[in-house]
Amino acid sequence: MLSGELINYFKYLKIREIKIWFRIETILSVQEKKLKKILNQFVFCTMQSFYHPDFLENNQLPQTEAHHVQHVLRIKVGEKIRLVDGKGHSAIAEISHVDKKGVRFTLEGSVDFIEPDKLEIRLAFAPLKSADRLEWIIEKCVEIGVSGFDLVFTARTERNQVKAERLEKIAISAMKQSGRVWVPNFRQFNSVSDFLPHVHSEVKLLADLETETTPAGWAQGKNSFCVFVGPEGDFTPDERKHIQQSGFWGVSLSDQVLRTETACIVAVDMIHWKNRWA
Repeated sequence: MLSGELINYFKYLKIREIKIWFRIETILSVQEKKLKKILNQFVFCTMQSFYHPDFLENNQLPQTEAHHVQHVLRIKVGEKIRLVDGKGHSAIAEISHVDKKGVRFTLEGSVDFIEPDKLEIRLAFAPLKSADRLEWIIEKCVEIGVSGFDLVFTARTERNQVKAERLEKIAISAMKQSGRVWVPNFRQFNSVSDFLPHVHSEVKLLADLETETTPAGWAQGKNSFCVFVGPEGDFTPDERKHIQQSGFWGVSLSDQVLRTETACIVAVDMIHWKNRWA
């Protein structure tokens, strides 16, 4: 028969007003751990995620997340949510108190920790003039999987500053939506020359309009990548020279000329694909 602990996993769950009932009569005890793991994965994939960078020490949701609980989803006391801290930790929590002062919770069960992805990808690119297109790059690349973003203000970059806090919020939202538990970090550099000494990846790739061929086997056995996508007007000759001298390989992303946001998506996905099948 099922242990009392496992039976608790199959109690009534209410997720976004969708009622899910589980009824299992018997199961071999040797399968319980495997079944609990599968069920945890199911719960984590379907349960609403909330970001709390310090949920291990502080049982009150941040203001923005509390507002979402109270006024958007209207989650009640006793209902369960998923918490992530953006540093690998996640846990199921039960809402214990809701009032005008905020939302408090109680952690249930153990806290899970997932190591960072062995495939490390840093996306370096020149910030776009359009805020919407810039945010779209962040959102989609987080969903696909990146470790960090390097915003490099090149000679032909069409803006001179970005709202870092806004971009971090976009990344956190994409992390929650895609079921990830690590939020990528952001760095900013005022020029290409400032950026280059801070690149320590095993493989350095330059999305290059002038490159027709890519070295064979460039992804084989490698786990650390940095891909650099230039501005709409491309790099200046001096910038290109310095980038190539610092060890970047030119890669062709397409036979056509891609917009910066398209090139970023293609480059990140290409690394994932090449690493998986290399």
